[in-house]
Amino acid sequence: MPAVTDEELEQQIAAAVAAEEPAALLALASAHALTLAQLERVGQSLVDLNDELGVDDDDPGPLLVRAALLRHGPAVPWTFTRGRASYTFGGEQPWSLGDVIELAEAWDDGLELTAPVAARLPWPRALASQLALAHAADLLSDLSGACDDTTRNLLLARLADLRTAHAADDRRRLAEIDQELRKLAARAEKVARRCADAADAADTDPVLNERAYAWEGARLAVLAVLACTNAPHEALGELFELCRLAIYPIHAAEHDRDRWYSRAMADHDFLLHGDELVPDALAIIGQLLRAAIDDYALPSQ
Repeated sequence: MPAVTDEELEQQIAAAVAAEEPAALLALASAHALTLAQLERVGQSLVDLNDELGVDDDDPGPLLVRAALLRHGPAVPWTFTRGRASYTFGGEQPWSLGDVIELAEAWDDGLELTAPVAARLPWPRALASQLALAHAADLLSDLSGACDDTTRNLLLARLADLRTAHAADDRRRLAEIDQELRKLAARAEKVARRCADAADAADTDPVLNERAYAWEGARLAVLAVLACTNAPHEALGELFELCRLAIYPIHAAEHDRDRWYSRAMADHDFLLHGDELVPDALAIIGQLLRAAIDDYALPSQ
């Protein structure tokens, strides 16, 4: 790409601003080999023009991040914010699972970078989909002793089918899987409720207790795979919450086979805070946030 003098760049910026064409400003970054100062000038001009016009179709975020990478390097503490949740590379991280879930829900309007520069970056959809499918598989593995075996084996097969269907963008197959899993979710909900009622009435029947825990695990497992059916890049927040809820059947199946241990009892015992899930969930979020910087901004640098 050809270099451009500061004077030539200012003329092109002025022309784009006069024409009220944010896209023309954005195009300058790819048309010229800009210096750091020039890149920052174009980025700020795009911010100002978008503010003036009240539009955001041509996002200056990538330009601002490219400039920040050039000025500070990739090792600078990058901070992303979502509501009250904040994640800083190399800094203090969210301490509750609720904070992590809030960051995971950023898919709907992009990632808000607040330092070292204010910018909004696109949600890394492909990576988020891969991580969601992998996390659903991990949950099925964790539920291996607390899930109806027939249901779990079917879900493992459908999860493999989902990977294939998403890779091929096979919408017909995805619709078939979605319909099958919705029927299975309704059945699992009904059976889990019936089994819990029977175990509660008997109180100390190991067989009924084990069956109730297994169907509660199955209910959650179906919802996890269903969350990945149509839009897996949106599923991480829901999956983190399902992993929290799955603490109950996993714990009960291991420790409470001989006496009935209900979800209400688990809530009373503060079993479901999910603090132990935070490190793994944060590692997933960290991969997404780093990808938003490295995979998006660096190739066009």
